[in-house]
Amino acid sequence: MTTDYPPAALDRDVKRYLELDDTVQQYLSEMNAIKARLRELGDGQWEAPCGVHVSITLPNRSFNLTRAVDMLNDEQRTLARADGYDAKKVKQFLPPTLLEACMDPGAGDLRVSIK
Repeated sequence: MTTDYPPAALDRDVKRYLELDDTVQQYLSEMNAIKARLRELGDGQWEAPCGVHVSITLPNRSFNLTRAVDMLNDEQRTLARADGYDAKKVKQFLPPTLLEACMDPGAGDLRVSIK
């Protein structure tokens, strides 16, 4: 640890950091409010008049490992198990239609991407 950081500089830097943090929080709050309004458009793609692309998508789905393991036969279960079940190994044994049956709907808000 260095001791050549003058107390006045420390005070100035800490105060400025807190000011910037407050500003960032205000910006993030406003950005979240805008995203909430954009979610009202629903799932889809839009081109804003300013030429910026807006994409609203459903939340990512998740793989239900428990359901997938239940679909395996005893031999496959043994092969898929190392130290507990590994999702990547379990997925290797399931055809696409069964993999799809193991996907749970995404949770949470629609995802908003602005590019």
